[in-house]
Amino acid sequence: MVAFWDSEAIEELESIYNYYRKTATLRIVYQIENNNIYIAAIWDVRQEPSKLKKIIR
Repeated sequence: MVAFWDSEAIEELESIYNYYRKTATLRIVYQIENNNIYIAAIWDVRQEPSKLKKIIR
């Protein structure tokens, strides 16, 4: 189960997703671990995800 603890974190994640999803070849993947949000952009779904980049705390 995923619990969101920070509304600003949710807003930032949604903002990033909404901006990049306009690019057909891009998918946004995120995970939450130890109270941090990590996000990765996958430019080509046949490739491995890029390293997850820590964007929030």
